[in-house]
Amino acid sequence: MQFKLLAALAATAFLVACGGGGDDAKKSAKAPSADKAEGKAEKKEKKSNLAGWDTLSNERLIELGETIYKTQGGNTCNDCHGMEGHGGASPVPQGGRLKEAADLRVPSTWKAHKASGGDAAKVEARLLTLIEKGAGIWNSAHPDDLYDVNMMGVTQSATKSTLKKIKKELKKKDKVGVSKDELAPFGAKAVYAYIVSLSTEKAGAAPAAAPAAPAAPAAAPAAAPTGEAKPAAEPVKK
Repeated sequence: MQFKLLAALAATAFLVACGGGGDDAKKSAKAPSADKAEGKAEKKEKKSNLAGWDTLSNERLIELGETIYKTQGGNTCNDCHGMEGHGGASPVPQGGRLKEAADLRVPSTWKAHKASGGDAAKVEARLLTLIEKGAGIWNSAHPDDLYDVNMMGVTQSATKSTLKKIKKELKKKDKVGVSKDELAPFGAKAVYAYIVSLSTEKAGAAPAAAPAAPAAPAAAPAAAPTGEAKPAAEPVKK
């Protein structure tokens, strides 16, 4: 009987000890989770202090757009349109390897310009979609209005890498934050800003008219008199 009592007391003491240790273990297990949550909150707070990319000046957007446009690789912007945007009709490097690629300096010749009737807002909306998502997505939604599938825009792999580098640069240098979901729309907007800056046409101007036909040659001068002029006849005397 005494042995049973001692055994019961020992068991109780053991359970109490385990229970206390369990609480400490639970507290210890909870600590990393709390630290992780605190770290996330701190990171979120830092991110909230960053400005949006829509606060960038147009000049900065053009600068970044040029970097994206000039990314090296197959099916990048400059691979098709040329390093200087002269299109497929010009030799490399000013022009690109794709013959059908538009001359970016002459917006009035773009398919987007013609399809939109020259409406600047519609041209921009169309091209932002194409640059952001690529011709493949556009063609699926517009089977009667197709673009060359080589037009990959910012979906091209090397271009994506450039965008990630720019994202870090913006955070460090400009104190501007770009989320993962915003990266492609931002890239499209920057590239479009750069393309517009290449235009040799005045904003809103009609396509350049054909040169006027040369003026007709001036009439030949009157022939010089070959003899002396005869004096006027004297009036008849009455």
